[in-house]
Amino acid sequence: RDFRKREYLRALREYQDRQRRFGR
Repeated sequence: RDFRKREYLRALREYQDRQRRFGR
């Protein structure tokens, strides 16, 4: 089971989405 990997991937995607909204 890779529950930590899935949470890490989700947090990474949310972080990237936030940076894209900032237009950086």
